[in-house]
Formats: sequence, C-alpha cells, structure tokens
Amino acid sequence: MKVLEKLNRWLASLFIADFDDIYNKQVRIQYGLLAGWISIIATLALFIVKMILGLMAGSISVVANAFHLLSHLANSIILVVSFKLTARHHKIEAVISLTVIGGLIAGHYFQTA
Repeated sequence: MKVLEKLNRWLASLFIADFDDIYNKQVRIQYGLLAGWISIIATLALFIVKMILGLMAGSISVVANAFHLLSHLANSIILVVSFKLTARHHKIEAVISLTVIGGLIAGHYFQTA
C-alpha cells in the first residue's frame, strides 16, 4: 500500500500545484481531472493491447472484451467533462444533472451496442 501512496503523491506533485491543499476547491478539481486523464490513458492503452493480442490469437472473446473497455472509457470521459464543468459553473446541481444524463446515455449506448 505504501507504494501506491508514494505513486499517488508523486503524480500529484508533478501535475497539481499546491497538491497538499486538499481543502481548496481548485486543487480538488485538479485531482479529479488528473484521475480522469490517467484513467483515459490507461484504458486506451489496455484497449490497444487487448485488441492486438485478441486479433493475433484469433480470440473473439478477447476482442469483445477490448471493445467492452470502451464503456469504461466513456465513463472516464464523463468524469473529465464533469470536473471541467464544475470548475466553470458555480451551481453544482447543473453539473450533477449533466453528469447523470451523460452517464445514462453512455451506459445505455454501450449496453445495447
């Protein structure tokens, strides 16, 4: 567990100014954006690896699992958009509504696709 804590602290110190000031709204927004972008990058990398390996092995299930990762990618994108909207708008109700609607649309799309 100490390794993950050190990794989190290192990443936060690289990308977030005043990363120790967690009571500052702007710092918390930066934490959310950092988490969202890391999730997007990791999900895209995993998608590419699974797709290549699935195609090389001729495994339909691995290729299908790679495409399933796109639903996780949609959630990460919604996370980043939500934090960007939170940074701009002062009314949290509007941001929550847009986030919930976006999540429902993305969830419905990827469940029926």
